[in-house]
Amino acid sequence: MDSNYLDIQKVRLPRTKGVLYLLRNDPHVTPFAFIEHSRQPGSRKLLETFASTAQNSQCYKIIGTTNHSPTLVPSYNLCGFADHGIEFTLTFPNPGTLDAPHGVRFSISDQTKEVAHAYVYLLRTPSGEPFAYLEDINVNKEHQRAGCGIRLLEAVIACAQEHAGSLICTSRHERKHIHNWYMRHGFLPTGREYRRNILDE
Repeated sequence: MDSNYLDIQKVRLPRTKGVLYLLRNDPHVTPFAFIEHSRQPGSRKLLETFASTAQNSQCYKIIGTTNHSPTLVPSYNLCGFADHGIEFTLTFPNPGTLDAPHGVRFSISDQTKEVAHAYVYLLRTPSGEPFAYLEDINVNKEHQRAGCGIRLLEAVIACAQEHAGSLICTSRHERKHIHNWYMRHGFLPTGREYRRNILDE
């Protein structure tokens, strides 16, 4: 298995309670934005500011999660975010340490080409607590059910445990088999993912 370091950009906006991370799956592709509000009550103005910043940074999407906050959910809806999926969290009993936020790309190859990959981003909450965000695990169709997904997930969990106190991931509502797969590996459903596709605007 191979791994590559991914640089990220942190945007801390004045007079706001959250942090916006601009993340890339690859140095040469369009970034996407991830909101970290540390579960604090949100507002429509705050989310609009984050969405505007993401749009000005040429992100193709902006993602945020919530644990069903009665104040944040209406704000997401009013700002054009769609309820996209379920958030899952794996908590570690002994949090690791993080020197600086960054991403890691893991990949598995056969003799001729890459057959699977995963992205994990090591970030901080607004209060400075490290956490990890698993953005994607992808296995080529012809290599599914061959253990590639489990190998990648184990690598991501080991990386997250070394640097953070928890690992979060999201999965679309209709992917029930993926929900069950995460829960079999210790993840618990903790909230919802909200997404706004900026390129569609």
